[in-house]
Amino acid sequence: MIKNTVFLLRLGEIINIFHNLNDFKSDFNNIKYLMKSPEITNPNKIISKFIDNYDSTWTLYDLINDYDKIDCISFDQMAKFAYIIDKNHELEITQKNIHYIKLIPDLIELIIKNLDKHNIIYDVL
Repeated sequence: MIKNTVFLLRLGEIINIFHNLNDFKSDFNNIKYLMKSPEITNPNKIISKFIDNYDSTWTLYDLINDYDKIDCISFDQMAKFAYIIDKNHELEITQKNIHYIKLIPDLIELIIKNLDKHNIIYDVL
């Protein structure tokens, strides 16, 4: 009887471990960045948590025509691509708020001028 009780307790512990692993996996798939203030000051710090785990890709057309939807943006050093954080969040940023965009390096000056015009924070990855 004691052996059966010990066996069932150990089995329960093993089941609990697998349950906890499943919770960890679902938490990993829902990466979040909780901001300490409502103002984004370092887009690169936020975006680095989501690289390879962003929700969608925007086109260059989306960027140029939707500056009002952009909270901040991080460019790569060669200005070939960027990650955008949209404004569809409060203090919690998730992968749904991160968008990848391919850029034309020759347009970077125009894009930066428009970001400045709309008071959008930007930096370099």
